[in-house]
Amino acid sequence: GSLVNPVADYEIVGGAAYHLIFDNNAFFDSSSKTYTLTGTPNFSGAFAWFNGGSTYSRYATTWSGAATGKRYNVTYNAVLRGGSATDLPGDVAGTTATGGQYGY
Repeated sequence: GSLVNPVADYEIVGGAAYHLIFDNNAFFDSSSKTYTLTGTPNFSGAFAWFNGGSTYSRYATTWSGAATGKRYNVTYNAVLRGGSATDLPGDVAGTTATGGQYGY
């Protein structure tokens, strides 16, 4: 049930299994922010994973730079709102399962 709302733009300078992981009805709002990826980081799991009813709202968000790996996993009734399926960083298509939704 947590809420994350970044107060400023930020830079991603290294890879990881995931950049964003939200579970158990968490809410992430990155609207109207710019995030810069430097050096083409790799995300071995996915750039973003939302699970268990979590929500990602990202209207007017800008991702600058590139990453490798899967864009997103959206599972168990989680929802990613705003943007097209290729807006999140990565070079592999994202997936949805078990009620997860990705859309505008």
